Parts: sequence; C-alpha cells; structure tokens
Amino acid sequence: RDREGTKLFLKQRDQEEAKRYLLELKDKELFQKFITKAYQKLEALYHSSLPREKKQERKQQIFEKIQKEFQELKQHFQSERYRNAFFPEWNNALILSFHRYEGRQALLKEIFQSSQVSLTEFIQWLKQSAKAKNPWEYLKALCHDL
Repeated sequence: RDREGTKLFLKQRDQEEAKRYLLELKDKELFQKFITKAYQKLEALYHSSLPREKKQERKQQIFEKIQKEFQELKQHFQSERYRNAFFPEWNNALILSFHRYEGRQALLKEIFQSSQVSLTEFIQWLKQSAKAKNPWEYLKALCHDL
C-alpha cells in the first residue's frame, strides 16, 4: 500500500533506479525516526520546570548528542543521498523544519496501515480530523474504534 505504484513502475523500467529508490525509502524512515526522537527530547526539555540557565545548558548537551547520534546513524544509511547528508550544526530551526514537514509521515503511515480502510475512506478521515481540536489524536481514536 505504501508507494506500491512507484515501486512497480521503477521495477519494470529500471532495476537500478528501483533499488536506489527502495534504499532511500528505508533511509528516510530511519531519518524521520531520528528527527522525531530529537524533537521529543527538546519538547520535553522546553516543557520542563528547569530554570532557564539549566535549560540552556541541557539544550547544548542535547544538540551535541544529536550531532553524535546522527554521525552514528549515517553509518546505517544505505543510500548515497542520506549517507552524504551534512548538517554543520543542529539547531531548533533545523529539527523543527524536518519534524514539521516530514516527521509525522511515519505516524500518518502507521495510522493508515492500522486503520485497515481504503485510501478514499482514509482521505475522508483526514478531512474530518482537520476540523478536530487535536487532529492526530482524532485519527488515532478512529483507528482504535474499529
């Protein structure tokens, strides 16, 4: 169900391109999980009751750890696109931009797969959830109600 049309098209046209595409999808999923984890660490820090100075200190430690973990993660990437990724400095803006535009794709995929509904019906769920106070919780609740 996940990009099956693209996968089939590439397999029929170009085996090497299909292989590259599949490796990039796997790497993208690893990267998205990494970003989500980093985002959650920072969110927990910002919502903590620590004094401002301690938060700043802890934030610096978190970013140093993120940099180290990313270098380790790069060793597991199988595609050139992700292996060659370079971010000279991790910061709030970088984490937030990745999280906002890509970080929740894994969650959306998980919700869709657990829903066991057609894509057409899932799109209707998305439209309904857009009207909810917390769209993500609304979608999760719909899945659990099945």
